[in-house]
Order: sequence, then C-alpha cells, then structure tokens
Amino acid sequence: MSLIYIEDDFLSKENCINIIKYYQNNSSEFAERYGKTYPINITDKYLEFKEIINKVIRLCFFISKEKIQLQRSEIVKWPPGSYMKSHYDPPSDVLSCIVYLNDDYDGGSTCFSETFKVQPKVGRTLVFSNSEYIHSVEKVDNNSRYTMAFWFTKIQ
Repeated sequence: MSLIYIEDDFLSKENCINIIKYYQNNSSEFAERYGKTYPINITDKYLEFKEIINKVIRLCFFISKEKIQLQRSEIVKWPPGSYMKSHYDPPSDVLSCIVYLNDDYDGGSTCFSETFKVQPKVGRTLVFSNSEYIHSVEKVDNNSRYTMAFWFTKIQ
C-alpha cells in the first residue's frame, strides 16, 4: 500500500490553538528532546485527546487497505532551526499522520522529493505510507512549528 492523502480543515483552528496551549502548559513536565524537536507523547493521554485521536484513527482505518493499529501519538514543537533529514520509517510502520497546528512560520514543509512538498496549513492533515516514501521536513524559520504526529503499524 503506497499512499499520500491530504485533507484540509481536518481540525478547526480553535482545536489547533487549544492543542498548542496544552503543549505550552505541559511541555516543561512532559516534553522530551528528539534531535532538535520537543515531542510530548500523548498516546497515554487518551482521555484528554480522545475525540481527536479517534478521528485520526477512523480516517487512517478508512484509507488503509490493511489492518492497522495506533502505535504512538505526539504533539511536537519544532523550534526555529529544526528540521528532519530525508528518511524512511521502519518497515514495521505502515502509516504516519501529521496534523499541522499552525502555519505562522517559514519553511517546515513536509517533503517527499525535491519536487513534491506539502505546505503547512492550520488544520491540514497529511497521511502517508511512511516506510515506503522517503520523507523529510524543511528547516523551520522565524517561529516554532507545532504538529500532532501519529504512527500506525500493521496488525499481524
């Protein structure tokens, strides 16, 4: 299964603002450092994010042709200067879902090749076959980029 799916207005601007506020209010306690990014694992915060997590799961189940399960979910802060080099995710991964929470920064596009980029837009969702497409994130400039990220594995 190879797919790239984009949906605008998946989350409302208000939802996105509230998720960023949640991150800002909880980052000192829960954020970890991963390279130049600062994710908060929300997989175990199911009750606080139940509606959004279920919406993402329903979308990914609907567009996937395989039986999948949510492996991990995060809110991620990408401060200025952060980026992600081109990579494939592990073969055990089937799908990634990225929800862009803000777009008031420069750079930060998700790239699948030199010619195909997904521009961040508040509420936009990107779902793709993360172990089949090489992907990267352009360097973020001027302000922090916030996303929600979800990884799905195949049910054996």
